[in-house]
Amino acid sequence: MNSARHQSTRQTSSPISARAKRHVVAVVSGVVLTVLLAAESAGAQSVWDQIAEFVGLRGKPVPASANVLSEHEIAELNKMAPQDQATLLLERSINHYRGANDQIAKRVAGWRGKVDINGPLGSLY
Repeated sequence: MNSARHQSTRQTSSPISARAKRHVVAVVSGVVLTVLLAAESAGAQSVWDQIAEFVGLRGKPVPASANVLSEHEIAELNKMAPQDQATLLLERSINHYRGANDQIAKRVAGWRGKVDINGPLGSLY
């Protein structure tokens, strides 16, 4: 009985997977067809320029976010256990967040005897 139930489960999940594959193939085909039609009408270089512009291959790099320890994050630190404070601040320091080293210096005395180097904190070393 269990093997019959197991087989029916596999059979019902298979059509969903096949349907998703067909959907992906249809979308990719549509994109390829659109690019080919645009290339035919506007020239390959022009199409490449448009794609490069859309994807962001040109122009100056733009930072994803400011590397600054926010006031909100500092307020949340006060609610965290010393172990979690040390882990978060060391992560931010490694990633060059402004203010992280200052926060470590301010809090390190309060962490004595409360922070264990094993686990996530140890892996950052």
